[in-house]
Formats: sequence, C-alpha cells, structure tokens
Amino acid sequence: MEEYEEILDNIRQIPVIDTHEHLVQSEDLLQGRDDVLQKFLIHYMSSDLISSGLDSEVLAITRDSERDLVHRWKLIEDYWEFCRHTGYGRALDDSVREIYGIDGIRGSTIEELGEKFRGVNRPGHMR
Repeated sequence: MEEYEEILDNIRQIPVIDTHEHLVQSEDLLQGRDDVLQKFLIHYMSSDLISSGLDSEVLAITRDSERDLVHRWKLIEDYWEFCRHTGYGRALDDSVREIYGIDGIRGSTIEELGEKFRGVNRPGHMR
C-alpha cells in the first residue's frame, strides 16, 4: 500500500492541461439553448447512458428543454449513477464543482445547477 500512495502522490503532481472541449458558443446559449441536461447530454455522456441501458427514446425526452428539468433528471438518474465514474461523468462533476460551486450532479443538485447554468447565460461566459 505504501508504494501505491507514493505513486499516487507522484501522479497528482503531474500538471495536465486539457484543451479538448465541446463547449457551445455563447450565441447558442443566448438563443435559448441554455438547458443543462440538453447540453450535458449532447455528446459522450449520452453514449455512456445508452451503454448502461438507457433507451434512446428516453434520452430524447431527457434532452427536451420544454419539459420539466426534475422530471427529465428522474428518467436518467439511475443510469447516471452507473456512469458517474466514467471519464466523462467525472469530467462533468469536476466542471460543475469548479464552475458552479456545486458538489456534483445528482437529484439534490440538479435544480440549482439548472438555475446557475441559465443564470450565466450572457455574453462572455465561455471566456
């Protein structure tokens, strides 16, 4: 176990800069496409959810920003828990923590996250 801790400490000191992202342009947010689930499920995390058993029709409902956020979250919550420790799930949780000050994406945080996500919907947010 001592070797593990030593290796882990060394790994944690390696600087990593990841500039690969799939951020939407500010203009997209400003044009009413500012729904947190719609944006977070536009790419890889949705594939993880499908791989964990989520039906693609349910995924489509979850991306529909005209529907209630909490209701849509409940449709995917169990699948999200299966996927939250994948690279994509962890990246989303880390981002939510760093950008919005919310401790991860879950039923108890989804409404606050949705509000904060919409609240930053103004020019310059992505900078």
